[in-house]
Amino acid sequence: SHELKMFNSTGLIQLVDAALQPLTSEFNGCRGDNEIQVVPMPDSCDQYIIIYSMYKADGIKAGYYIESELLYSRIRYTGTGPAVVYEKDVPILAAGTPRTYTRGKAVSRTGPDGDLLSHYLYACRRSTNSGSLSVDRFIIKNSPPYVSFDANTGDVASSMWYLTVIGSNIELSPDESRLAVVNRNDLSENTAYPQIYFFPTGTGLFNASNV
Repeated sequence: SHELKMFNSTGLIQLVDAALQPLTSEFNGCRGDNEIQVVPMPDSCDQYIIIYSMYKADGIKAGYYIESELLYSRIRYTGTGPAVVYEKDVPILAAGTPRTYTRGKAVSRTGPDGDLLSHYLYACRRSTNSGSLSVDRFIIKNSPPYVSFDANTGDVASSMWYLTVIGSNIELSPDESRLAVVNRNDLSENTAYPQIYFFPTGTGLFNASNV
């Protein structure tokens, strides 16, 4: 199923709209997304931004082997009862354009200039059989637009394997000064040989020339 569901310790969490009416579908997340980001809304105790890869109906490939767009939903959940969905399956755009990404995602503790009321979202941009990758950075905050584009690194030469999309993770260093981007690539199809690219995240440094 392409419906991304929410659960707590007792079972399925019902989704309702702002008028508390039940929704007819769950989130449109793909079944192969092994990195779903649940981000507490800055300056809120019960609202969250959920970031996930969009489901694509592509037979056996659906969600596993093909890159896809990013979506977010904004919800309120107190720990009991239904989750109130204020926004659902909103496309995350890079400079106004929907892009496609591997499954790796990372969210920082702080935003621009160490701001505690915002976060950075990092995602690895790729397209099918491309010979390069790049990283998009977005800003998450507690007012519209809740997720907005900030910067792109520019391209880094990097070959693609059929499990690159599902097997490429992203991690931030503890001090948030460097971003590690994995490119899973096994042309022999026997052992995974990943490349790891390190991007500095500081102002004026977040670009391919500094990898």
